[in-house]
Amino acid sequence: MCCCRKVALFALAAGIALTALTAMSLNTGVIGEFPDVRFVSIPLLGVSYWGGPLPWLKQVVYPGAPRAVVWPYLLADVAFWAVVVAVTKLFCIKVLAKAKAKPGRARKARSRRRAGRKSRRRRR
Repeated sequence: MCCCRKVALFALAAGIALTALTAMSLNTGVIGEFPDVRFVSIPLLGVSYWGGPLPWLKQVVYPGAPRAVVWPYLLADVAFWAVVVAVTKLFCIKVLAKAKAKPGRARKARSRRRAGRKSRRRRR
């Protein structure tokens, strides 16, 4: 399996896990469903929303009310967290690859190439 496929699968799995974790937090900043989405500082009375950054789980506030999943927001949330994880993972891979490369070898290779060029010039 190539590196891109591994990163994509890891990002998707982490996106699903992070989305599930956001269901534990009450979302009081963004309420409503598209196209009637509002940003408020106090929660709306009568309906509670969970999830973030988009509220994808809602419940009408009365005893025994079931929770309803807002599917478009759930899918957008999974995509959002998957992109965040993928960008972070690729950045870490790139930084670790640079850290593993020894700078001394690169300098020696450059000096060898320069020495080879100088000797070719002298021969002509």
